[in-house]
Amino acid sequence: MEDTRFEAARRVYNACLGEALRRCQMVRSDPAFDIAKTMPRAKRGSKESGERNKAFNEVANAHGFTERAMMTFASGLRQSWVRDHVPSQEVQVLGRRAYVAVRRWHLGLSGKPRFKTPNRGLRSLECKDLNGDLKPAFENGICVGIKQGKANTLRFAPIKPAAGRKAHDLKLERDRLLMQVAEGRVRSIRLVKSMVRGKNTFRAQFVMEGHPPKRHEVGDGTVSIDLGPSFVAVVERPSSNTHSLEAPVTGAAIHQLAEGAGDYTREIRRLQRKLDRQHRAGSPDCFRQDGTHKTVCEWRNRSKNARQTQSSIAEIHRRLAAYRKTAHGTMVTEWLSVGKHFHAEKLNYVTWQKNFPRSVRDRAPGELIEIARRRAASAGGGLYEYSTWTTALSQTCVCGRKERKPLSQRTHRCPDCGLVAQRDLLSAYLGLFVHPEVDLQTGEIIKDTLDLDLASKAWSTGPDVDWLTKPSEDITKHRVRRQQRPSQRSLERIKARRKRRLGSDRGARQEPLHPSSTARDAA
Repeated sequence: MEDTRFEAARRVYNACLGEALRRCQMVRSDPAFDIAKTMPRAKRGSKESGERNKAFNEVANAHGFTERAMMTFASGLRQSWVRDHVPSQEVQVLGRRAYVAVRRWHLGLSGKPRFKTPNRGLRSLECKDLNGDLKPAFENGICVGIKQGKANTLRFAPIKPAAGRKAHDLKLERDRLLMQVAEGRVRSIRLVKSMVRGKNTFRAQFVMEGHPPKRHEVGDGTVSIDLGPSFVAVVERPSSNTHSLEAPVTGAAIHQLAEGAGDYTREIRRLQRKLDRQHRAGSPDCFRQDGTHKTVCEWRNRSKNARQTQSSIAEIHRRLAAYRKTAHGTMVTEWLSVGKHFHAEKLNYVTWQKNFPRSVRDRAPGELIEIARRRAASAGGGLYEYSTWTTALSQTCVCGRKERKPLSQRTHRCPDCGLVAQRDLLSAYLGLFVHPEVDLQTGEIIKDTLDLDLASKAWSTGPDVDWLTKPSEDITKHRVRRQQRPSQRSLERIKARRKRRLGSDRGARQEPLHPSSTARDAA
């Protein structure tokens, strides 16, 4: 039942996405759109800015490229068998999702949206309010699940002890949520589908009214970070005032991103090698004579073991993503306890994906930045990203000397002032004193500038901080790879190769088969 419902929703979403892309193309090809682009930009809220936005809105309304028009189009798709599986509110939300995705691409805020394939499908369904098809299901005044329509009810799974979190913590969190549901604070419900251990599972997300609960205290200081593909250097300052010398640096450390990701990586590699052996055995035509894979893969009919291996790889990737997200959230929570103002370099993470593919896949430094940006804005602060071209913090010393350093040189040593510090920590420290130069007329940022005088004074008046600190031993220590017992096939291959080698040596040297027994008989 649920698979049919999500498949019908996928087709509706693809139809809405195609229509939204068509209307967006009509807007772009309209001459009035080109005229609106030539209108001068102005400050937000000014009269000129309002006229420019009004011109764009008139072109969009003329071609039906609006949220309301797309929701109306989606409602018209509820015909024949689709009406029995996708309710009206869910269809309208699908039309709105397609419009928002195309709108962001139209404004240059994200890439071009793609159609949902049958393999990946649609992952969530949502209603606008509780008047839709998804509602809380109550028994004796207690919410026990989600009610779909009039008869179908999806009940909550019982809480079981899980690794990493105790059962009573999960129970307290659920009780807190169910109390808010009983108070009538639910505005809408979202049903999310995910694959866990090869099976489809469903999760309920409740959208509540009001402000979220405050679980951790938020400071008013500044946290400067110097991010790398695998490690991050953090320098904490309890004051958000950049020009204040009364609040010196209180902490400096280097942390590894997602410390336990290496265990998942080894397991993924072991299963990928197993899948490669199954691929070579099941479809040898996919490989050339030198062992490399062809451009077009012809491995269609896969065995049951190969499908099971693929499912295991997907499950480990899911667990790695969940662990990584939790680790990044915990790290950002520790930063928020110091301050809600973050400073970081503006980096190109796509280049990191090309140069450090495995580290970026396992550690996801870009995801850490996005979590920090979102939570800092939610706490009332923000993430300030400065340019590396105008600041060049990794080449700059506190005294003002600039010198290029190779990536292999991790310690900064200045011949002028004699300063010795860890390279990433020094860059993070200097990031505390970077501020933007703003054009007073347009309000746009001209460039990012480093205040070296203030950084030098703060360095001389600051407390004793270990600027040569390195990652903790539990991170950098060499982990001995666990030797797995070779398979029976590998043992037979090893024995056969050893037997051939020993047999050829004996034949060449004419040695007896058992030299010890021959010597004993001769004696």
